[in-house]
Amino acid sequence: MNSKLEVQGLSYSYHSMDGETKALSNISFQVEEGEFLAVVGPSGCGKSTLLKTISRILPAQKGTISLDGKDMQKMSHKEIAKKMAVLPQSPTAPEYLTVKELVSYGRFPYQKPLSSLTKEDHEIISWAMEKTGVYEWKDHKVSALSGGQRQRAWIAMVLAQKSDILILDEPTTYLDISYQLEILELLKELNLEHQLTVVMVLHELNHAAKFADHIIGLKKGTLIFEGAPMEVITKENLNKLYDINAQLMYDTTQSYPICFDYSLQNKTH
Repeated sequence: MNSKLEVQGLSYSYHSMDGETKALSNISFQVEEGEFLAVVGPSGCGKSTLLKTISRILPAQKGTISLDGKDMQKMSHKEIAKKMAVLPQSPTAPEYLTVKELVSYGRFPYQKPLSSLTKEDHEIISWAMEKTGVYEWKDHKVSALSGGQRQRAWIAMVLAQKSDILILDEPTTYLDISYQLEILELLKELNLEHQLTVVMVLHELNHAAKFADHIIGLKKGTLIFEGAPMEVITKENLNKLYDINAQLMYDTTQSYPICFDYSLQNKTH
């Protein structure tokens, strides 16, 4: 496989009246083409900052980020948008916007100034809505949808960009467990059927272990571990990452680890 995304020596700090807060410190990893990567770690560990720097919402203060072997700092926003689609955490849309109108925004990187959507654009928009199961709601307002339906509509929008890589920041936040699984199964299906590379922040460790091919663990802006779920989801690594004593078992049919119980270090339930 070829490296789709490469991060080398990435560092980022926030500056305020109280001084400097280091959010990322010398982070390096690769994402292979067609891989499903999950980023996990405690709240405030730098997961969202990492995705924002990868997608150039925040500048890389130190280090380099390469997309298909090209330094992203040397790429235009439009060039990046044709290769990388980004879905931030808890996105919002104007109340009047319909599902079809929202999904059509995914075609903007391909439009020329003052031009309208082409026949190909409309075909891709319809395909994205059908693929994500929101076509029947295409004329409904996004604001009127349920949480799971709304998230599917947002995924349809980034899918309509026809990019090779999807960057998603906690796409299952605030969703009921059934909707969480629906969204993750949809993303895994897109990953497998269309060889889409997926990079996603996930809060739920067991979801990351079940759906991802590759996991990286962050703590206080530092990379603690990276690798396949069966290799890195260990008692020792979870102790380092979350300061917990974890109990693990293994799904023998799909070969992924499950954390079924845990306690704080030196404490019991």
